Amino acid sequence: QYAYGSFYLLQNQQMTTAPSLPSLIEIHGDFSMDVCTSCVNGFNFNSLKLFSGNFNASTCAFNQTTVDYILTKLASLDGTNGTTLFTGSVNVSGGTSSTPSTAGLTAAATLTARGCSVSYNS
Repeated sequence: QYAYGSFYLLQNQQMTTAPSLPSLIEIHGDFSMDVCTSCVNGFNFNSLKLFSGNFNASTCAFNQTTVDYILTKLASLDGTNGTTLFTGSVNVSGGTSSTPSTAGLTAAATLTARGCSVSYNS
C-alpha cells in the first residue's frame, strides 16, 4: 500500500498495459517510465492519496484516456478528502502520446495553477 523510493520503468517497449496498482495509497518518490511504446492504457492508481515526487512518462505512447487519467488523478490530489496536495511535475509529452481532452486540459490547468510544471503533447 505504500511505496518509498522511486519507480523507474525503463525501456519497456513490450508492456501492453500500464501499471495497475489499485491498492497503492502513497508514493514517496518519483515515478518514471521511458520508451514505453506499447503501453497505451490501464493506469490504475485509484486509491492514491499522496504522491510526493514527480511523474515522468515522456517518450511513451499513451492514448487520450490514459493521458487524461494521469492528469486528473494527480489534480485530484488536492489536500481534500484525505489526500495530500500534489506539487510535483508531470511530463506526458514526447513519444506519440495523445493530446489531453478537455477534461485532461482542465486538470493540467489546475496543476499549473498550483505551481506544478506540466508537459503534454499538443
